[in-house]
Amino acid sequence: MVQILVQILLNVIMNTATANLLFDKRVTKKNGKCPVKLTVYYLVQKRRYDINFEYTKEEWDKIKQPKLRDDLLKQSKGLLFSVLERANKTIESMEEFSFTEFEELFFSKKNDVKDIFSMLQQYIDSLNLEGRINTAMTYRSTKVAFEEFTGKKRLLFSEVTPNLLKSFEKKWLSDNKSITTVGIYMRSLRTIFNIAKSRNVITEKHYPFSKHKYQIPASVNVKKAISKEDIKKIYQYKAQRLSAEHFAKDIWVFSYLCNGINLRDIARLKYEDVKGDSIFFLRQKTIQTSRANQKQISAVIIPEIKKIIKTWGNKPEQPDQYIFPILKPGMSIVQEVERVRQTIKTTNKYLRRIAETLKLEIDITTYSARHSFATQLKSSGASTEFISESLGHSSLAVTENYLASFPQEEKKKWANKLTEF
Repeated sequence: MVQILVQILLNVIMNTATANLLFDKRVTKKNGKCPVKLTVYYLVQKRRYDINFEYTKEEWDKIKQPKLRDDLLKQSKGLLFSVLERANKTIESMEEFSFTEFEELFFSKKNDVKDIFSMLQQYIDSLNLEGRINTAMTYRSTKVAFEEFTGKKRLLFSEVTPNLLKSFEKKWLSDNKSITTVGIYMRSLRTIFNIAKSRNVITEKHYPFSKHKYQIPASVNVKKAISKEDIKKIYQYKAQRLSAEHFAKDIWVFSYLCNGINLRDIARLKYEDVKGDSIFFLRQKTIQTSRANQKQISAVIIPEIKKIIKTWGNKPEQPDQYIFPILKPGMSIVQEVERVRQTIKTTNKYLRRIAETLKLEIDITTYSARHSFATQLKSSGASTEFISESLGHSSLAVTENYLASFPQEEKKKWANKLTEF
């Protein structure tokens, strides 16, 4: 109450309007949930608007916490605060505030909650607000793919049936999209359906994803690990010193030796992460899930890692300085994402040139170093538990997906024993 009075006083002094969220405990629906209202304050006046969000008291208490572990609530919270952000931006765009003009501007832009594309865009906006740029781009691709297929500006939840989803899948596969890409699109769409169901926009009757309706195709887990012999060839490859090819080779080797760390995390390593004979880091992928218990990964610094850091490391070696010359202080999140994306693309180009020079019949990428690290540990006798901890995985099941199948020679060895009568 005190905060509201202070806000009203500031509005009067500054002659401005502000928007906020109110959990309206005065109204409890049959499902035990209360609506969240958008409240706009101007001078000593206020108006409340229904924005189609509702939660139980327990859910609302969780939403107010800085770290939220419930994935569905996290998604809903992102959408909710994107609505608040849009309301305040609408206010900022007005030369002189009036409730009438605000309602015309805000609600004329307000998307139909029954429209999938509108909710997708809301979710994309919320991801961008959270700085989850890569994930936002994935949902953007999903939205574009469905818009192109349907040729519509609006697509109602009620229009999406299991048969329609099967038609989407068939069309995309015939257009040479991979099973993996189709799976990404469908999982993104399922997330939006889950949000709509949690907000009572749709009922279970209109939910198309289930065992007896539409099932998202599982992608084939293509093993990306490289054989020990080929790893040795890459390791011993002599590139022209300080060339782009040299950088690509060293970054791949660094990733392989440093617990399969991906380039996104390599780019963010700082000298302060080096402690004694180890490098400590958190995976950006898990940081963005906002889980309470993050798994810190430690990689032992062997001489080859020291050599790579000495060759490419930024100078001076200040604690808050990035180790590798990929990111720069002051970059925005979008700039960082684009810089990492471009570095991965360029690195992969030169890795493939190295493979071609060595006449290796494999596809070397930055990502293959991670799989190779896991598979070589497995072949050397390391336990799955140790490999899982080294990779920073949440479960052993995730680790199993990284471990390549046994080498062909080993399969032949055991196949021949079948006839040793």
